Amino acid sequence: MALVSNGFWLDIELVDYAGNQTSKRYKMTAADYDTAITDVAIIMPALINMTDAVIASYSVQERYLQDALSLPATVNPVSMKAVMTSFINDAGDKKVSYDVPSPRIGIFQAAIGSGADIVDTLDGAVIAYHDLFEAGAQLFISDGESMGGLIGGVRTTQARRLA
Repeated sequence: MALVSNGFWLDIELVDYAGNQTSKRYKMTAADYDTAITDVAIIMPALINMTDAVIASYSVQERYLQDALSLPATVNPVSMKAVMTSFINDAGDKKVSYDVPSPRIGIFQAAIGSGADIVDTLDGAVIAYHDLFEAGAQLFISDGESMGGLIGGVRTTQARRLA
């Protein structure tokens, strides 16, 4: 089992006369990043000549997928979420909520009872994940912002449709 390249993808945000946005996602034929970037210079004018919308942004990315996917043995649907709330750095009382699907029971205060629905904000895995979004770390939470202190978190369920 390994994560292997599934090729390059081009995501384009288009905006119409009223400011309405739509997204287009294209799988590219490029075999490497340099070719993908070169191909964007060909794709953009062709798209511009086809639409009255304007291009607001685009991104090129390489996608990786599991070449021998093995489903987890633990029954914990991705519709189950650990939803955490944190302050946003340098934004006063502004808060942000973010979630993790199919959360491990170990990140909650207890395995059973009421604590099984409360995120343990002192758990090492919770702290390590939260730290990814702090100032100078690896990720932004939204709009280029970073997170401040972790306030708390709970287990929630997202509505899902069963087959």
